[in-house]
Amino acid sequence: KLGPRTPVWTTMTTTTRTTTIMTFFCLSVLRESGYEHKVLQAQLQNRIGIAACDEFALLSSDNFTIEGVRTIYFHSAPVGVSDMGFAANIKLFVNVWDSVKRDGRFQLFDWTLKVDPDAVLIPERLRGHLGPYNGHKAYVADCNGHMYGAVEAISRRALETYYERIDICAQYMWKNWGEDLYMEKCLDKLGVEKVMDGALVSDSRCGGVNCQDLHAVAFHPFKSKDEWEACWATASKNESEVHPQVPEKSSFRGEVVALAAALQ
Repeated sequence: KLGPRTPVWTTMTTTTRTTTIMTFFCLSVLRESGYEHKVLQAQLQNRIGIAACDEFALLSSDNFTIEGVRTIYFHSAPVGVSDMGFAANIKLFVNVWDSVKRDGRFQLFDWTLKVDPDAVLIPERLRGHLGPYNGHKAYVADCNGHMYGAVEAISRRALETYYERIDICAQYMWKNWGEDLYMEKCLDKLGVEKVMDGALVSDSRCGGVNCQDLHAVAFHPFKSKDEWEACWATASKNESEVHPQVPEKSSFRGEVVALAAALQ
């Protein structure tokens, strides 16, 4: 079964991989009740969205299981309203990223993507966007020069830098910001390369959403199962024609399982 395995990896170990395929670890944060649960359940059932990434994880402040995949727990935190009218949730997502570090799997993949449950993700398209920056210490600014929270793409080297030097970002933790602005400011402070890619996400918050865009990696937001699946069907309709050579990922999944066993 894809997704988090038991036990989770708690050791920060440097591992050498022989694969040359660019790989992606995708994660979503959700609550046990509400639309997020239903939308992610559909993704797992059909192996689409984040479930089509090389590996994925579900994180929650509740402990529960979806389609055989147990959530990774993080400590909840109060959420207010940011200066821009969005959720002021820095502390909550600092806890989320702490749990990602403890899980450890991010180290085995080239990129980690935090994906909102209501974002329709087509992982096969990621390589076309991120290929030129693979191996860089980088993150993607996907809307007007900023990183929007619907999809946050951060390279392994950038995340390692964040974990090693998070104390430098302490001054930002008490700002009345959303978590995406916090992470952007923090990575900038740490000298991480900012990759400008306004075509990565088709978002109603940034120029409008169009599920027929054959080059966008994700589409946001779609908060019901039916709406999410309808957009996915439209977006992936001609996927084989636009991206005909998508590398097989099954062999790499086997490698991840072997590495997990070695780390236990």
